[in-house]
Amino acid sequence: MEPRILSLQLSIEANNLHLHSHSHGNKANQSQSSQATLASQWLRDCILNHPLCKHTNFTVASPPLPPRVIDVLGRPEPYLLETGSVPGIYATLSYCWGSFRDPRMTTYGPRSKGRRGQPDPIPNIESHKRAIPFASMPSTLQDSVTFCRQIGIRYLWIDAFCIVQGDPDEWRDLNPRMADMYANAAFTIFADCAGGLEKGFLDNQDRMIRQQVDLSKSPLLLDEPLNDRAWAFSEAVFSNRAVHFTERAGIVWECNQVRRSQDGRGFAIECTGSVSKGNGEDYGSLRIFRNLDLAVRETRNVEGLYRRWDTVVEHFTHRYKDDQRLVALHRVTTRFAAILQNGFGVKDTYLAGIWKGDLPSGLLWSVEQQGTGAGPGSDECQRQGRWRRASIARAPSWSWASIEGPVSVQRHHGLHVGDGFQSGLLEIAHASTVCVGHKEPFSQVRSGRLVVRAMVVHGLAGTAIGSRELRKEDPIAGLRCRVGIPGVKGRGLAFVCDVPIQKIGGVDEVSCLYMGKGRFDMAGRRRKDGSRHVFLLLRSVALRRGHGQVYERIGISALDASGDDFDGIFNMLKEDYVEVI
Repeated sequence: MEPRILSLQLSIEANNLHLHSHSHGNKANQSQSSQATLASQWLRDCILNHPLCKHTNFTVASPPLPPRVIDVLGRPEPYLLETGSVPGIYATLSYCWGSFRDPRMTTYGPRSKGRRGQPDPIPNIESHKRAIPFASMPSTLQDSVTFCRQIGIRYLWIDAFCIVQGDPDEWRDLNPRMADMYANAAFTIFADCAGGLEKGFLDNQDRMIRQQVDLSKSPLLLDEPLNDRAWAFSEAVFSNRAVHFTERAGIVWECNQVRRSQDGRGFAIECTGSVSKGNGEDYGSLRIFRNLDLAVRETRNVEGLYRRWDTVVEHFTHRYKDDQRLVALHRVTTRFAAILQNGFGVKDTYLAGIWKGDLPSGLLWSVEQQGTGAGPGSDECQRQGRWRRASIARAPSWSWASIEGPVSVQRHHGLHVGDGFQSGLLEIAHASTVCVGHKEPFSQVRSGRLVVRAMVVHGLAGTAIGSRELRKEDPIAGLRCRVGIPGVKGRGLAFVCDVPIQKIGGVDEVSCLYMGKGRFDMAGRRRKDGSRHVFLLLRSVALRRGHGQVYERIGISALDASGDDFDGIFNMLKEDYVEVI
């Protein structure tokens, strides 16, 4: 007997969710696949049994439909529906465009404008309201319609269809509400394995599972095409339920409470503070962005919340294929600012990927991978000699956003200055950025300025570390250098440069700025001692009238405090005001 397609209707009574199953005829004439059956089971279990997935503090109790959705079950052909924003159940799609371009796969209205001098597109919104022929859709869009039909979800939201493209008024109205499009959805389909619209994702699921996914880590760290895209990151952050279609591990489910895989395994994302049961610190879950109460409970304090921003940085910088990185992140930064203010009463200033209230900790990033592991993009960076300054300046050198390539944040416990000399200090005297076109602070940045009062030593000489000193296949071999300390025997202080040494013209004359000493998590585990001295490596780039030398950041060092003799450099450190751009 042909499987029955279920329509899921959520109703909220006394703040409890209930599941009602109504039988429908098989309008799509498509049998329910094993993946759709499994996803239906996961969804039903989530709706009935997961307290953390029943509501969020950022959406109303009964969420409205987006202004437009694609109705995939109401007629034989999908069509664009104007909803009037009435309450309803819908799914969203996160996908890669790839090289596919077809104006029929986007919606244009009478006020749509052409891009970059191109002629205005021909309006097709009325045509889409009549039908969007299934046969004309590329494979990824067809698969999303098919999956919704199989699982029994009538409405599907796809940005290219449901937002009138090229209409500035439409974008001005919908842009602030984009996070809610994903947060209010029953689930989001992530076409992780599809590198373009023409690729599709359902056919890949017929293949044998080739990799057992580590469910203690976020699916966003899987090496899949969609995980390279910066613009898709916020879609994952705000989705309360996600069905990931992966190349290597089949389908993977993630909601606010569990992760599940196609091979039947599960992992409970249950946190007390910032610690998962039996699995150390749960840096993989981004659910705090969807639930204010959960954010306050899990992070406990502002410092704990800032450390979750480290997770954002590590996830996001693996997505190296989009130029406007800070713009792609602006919805996440807007939500983070709201959590800071509404959850902890802190109104902070955002500085090109770093929060002013988290300085100096926000400066402790490195291209050396630690904590969450390599993640997608790392191998590609190695093969193509990545880790370079952005071709168009988009952030000051002290921000991770100035780098193309994945970075890792040095997580510390109790960073302080004072060990090793009497007059230890580190004071942020000034920190600011200038946005392109003086737009909102979460947009593209034209320049930035950081002035610190700190202990620093100038005029040191550095050299690249030769291949003989390095272990084989060191992924960042071209970024390692040593800085010699005059009068001190030994090999000097080891640094990791932010970009390959040959691309910055060498490290012949550098400065070392002491950031302090603290206990650090290395590769996700705390060392027996864990105490490390941290220095930033700077290079002079200009002489500003009335301000002296101006520097740029070129690297970082976090050295085992128990294993190296630091007396030489501590004796040379002098108090100074240092400006970094």
